[in-house]
Amino acid sequence: MRKKVIVGLVMISFLSMVKMAKAFNGDLFPSLGPYMTDEGPFVENPQEKNVFGWDEKPYAFIQFAIDNLNKEYPIEMVWAWYSGEMWEWVSWEYEVITNFPEEGKLNLWNSLDNWEIHKKIGEWIMEVNWWNGEKREGGISLGFTVTPEPVSSVLFLLGFFSLFGVKNFRGKNFG
Repeated sequence: MRKKVIVGLVMISFLSMVKMAKAFNGDLFPSLGPYMTDEGPFVENPQEKNVFGWDEKPYAFIQFAIDNLNKEYPIEMVWAWYSGEMWEWVSWEYEVITNFPEEGKLNLWNSLDNWEIHKKIGEWIMEVNWWNGEKREGGISLGFTVTPEPVSSVLFLLGFFSLFGVKNFRGKNFG
């Protein structure tokens, strides 16, 4: 019985490590994130969020512990945003960070400056990749969804059922 429990724990540990290795390509791991949030750049530890309303602006967030960074090199970030079923490219941004805090953590956010122009309902992907010196890199894709505001949905359904009701009402009176 104990053997089965130990083997089970070893398997769970192994699978957890494999999942972590697949999630992050590279060897520079963030201390928090990356994930999507609707809380902007001045929040210390923003809450993760994967579904955004029509009036919310999504931000990608990632945090690195300063002790894990090679301060002799800049950290280079590439942020790419894709939308729709065919994953059409929306925006790509290259950022170089050379000023690091003396200690603690480095918090980084990214969002589309022109979100009001590009936003659309449906699935989105935000890809982030980073480099910090020789062979210190990582990257991940984050998925999120933009949904219509509830009032619009209710009005759409109300209009649909009104038309359906008018058609059936006319059918009974004139049919």
